[in-house]
Amino acid sequence: MEEFIKQVPIKDIYEDGVKPIVKAFGNSATLLSRTINAALEPIHKWVLQKEYNIEEAKILLQKKLENIDPDIITPPESYIGLPVLRALADSMDSEELRIMYTNLLASSMVPGTKENVHPSYANIIKQLSPDEVRIFKILPKFGRHVPIIDISKTIKNREGLFLHYRNLSIIGYEANCKYPQNISQYIDNLCRLGIAEIPDLYGVENWRYERIKDTDYFKSIVRDLKYFEITKKCFGLTSFGNEFRQICSVCDLSAKTAKK
Repeated sequence: MEEFIKQVPIKDIYEDGVKPIVKAFGNSATLLSRTINAALEPIHKWVLQKEYNIEEAKILLQKKLENIDPDIITPPESYIGLPVLRALADSMDSEELRIMYTNLLASSMVPGTKENVHPSYANIIKQLSPDEVRIFKILPKFGRHVPIIDISKTIKNREGLFLHYRNLSIIGYEANCKYPQNISQYIDNLCRLGIAEIPDLYGVENWRYERIKDTDYFKSIVRDLKYFEITKKCFGLTSFGNEFRQICSVCDLSAKTAKK
């Protein structure tokens, strides 16, 4: 065997055995490489656009501060400015997030709002979807609430009631959400972030709950249930969420600070 191996030219071994394998692997690797490149192309373009996005953010910021006396504008704290600029570079495709980040950055640069900017605000925005921003913006002022309901059902051969649907509300439609059917998880996330809450007591008029029950979505949820019960709840801003909204959703900074 050793003799045979020594006598067979390396070129013939490659041509007869290794080359077809390498060629097949090469074709497979090339196809995989093309697939991966195509999948990552949007992200690759986004990385290349980061510098452009920062320049776009500066334009937005300039517009936000155009009515503010330049003499009172100060640099944002680094623990505010750096996370916001990084986030702005990655969020230019979402108008809702872009506006919140720009408002936050602008608020951190002028007296009257600068001292109220909390370091956690940038991270909170980062964990919000555009739909959640839409909902958060139209929540009533602090101390007032919107109606939400839980739907419980019976299960055959089991005693008691079991939760069927949680946190149903029409606010997703009122806020023009792209995916209003996801309202339950949106409410959960806003509460998780500490900017909204579901209090133990509620003070919402009964007719507002009837509006939820009149929707096609509610009817589709309970259509196949033999028996169900509704638990009335409500949903609104926390005091922390109220401060957060004032900083990140402020429309006119000139109303918060006077020109010198």
